[in-house]
Amino acid sequence: MFCQNCGNELNSNAVICVNCGISTAQISAKSNKGHISLPIISLVAGILGIFTFFDDSGWDLDTIIGCITLWAIVPIILGLISIINDHNGKGMGVAGLILGIISGLGYLSLLSDYL
Repeated sequence: MFCQNCGNELNSNAVICVNCGISTAQISAKSNKGHISLPIISLVAGILGIFTFFDDSGWDLDTIIGCITLWAIVPIILGLISIINDHNGKGMGVAGLILGIISGLGYLSLLSDYL
């Protein structure tokens, strides 16, 4: 096992790193936060969902349903997962969740024209 603070090799029974003094409990707490990929994907999908409203081409029913699925539901679900599981980059997950909700509301308003 290696110290994530300084990179020093640690004994498997070590309580603190002898090089930098950080507790191994702090090292394991940092490493169990999960991957940052979910919050990043949530944020990027949310941003792309907002950008789709600047497209000048026509909106048909299939396009709206596809956009709801890709650019609203995906960032909402991934944002919620990253918030609930307390992933690294939780703020990006929150931003993706908010952008996904805004996009979803915009798509639902476009969908109301077809219903």
